[in-house]
Amino acid sequence: MKKEMKPIKKAMNNKVSRRIEKGLEYKEYQPSWWIRYRRKSLLEKLRKQLKECGVQRVWAHNHFLKAEEKKARNITLYIETKISEHEIHKLESELDRIFKRRRINLININTLQPAIKDYVFKDLSPLDKTL
Repeated sequence: MKKEMKPIKKAMNNKVSRRIEKGLEYKEYQPSWWIRYRRKSLLEKLRKQLKECGVQRVWAHNHFLKAEEKKARNITLYIETKISEHEIHKLESELDRIFKRRRINLININTLQPAIKDYVFKDLSPLDKTL
């Protein structure tokens, strides 16, 4: 077996082989600077609107916050607030009117069952600790 490993080690010492080895390493996907900038500006606008409407805390999915999906058409936000469900639906329609070409879903975390809440919060990060 040791004799079989020598050619492999010899190939890895070659500069061309190092380039190949580097290309085969796992790289974490990072979106372009433009997509990250647009996502950051979208998040700032969302924070501002939700703060004006009396929302206390907001969570979003990690893939949305990291801008892994280029065009976020359906945005799900989990909110903690003391306003009624009817007012939450009004807020959803107002956000849809403000942010055109996007569907924003608001889910009140107080209405989730504990088992579902634990499952959902594995993939969530706070948009802002306090608005």
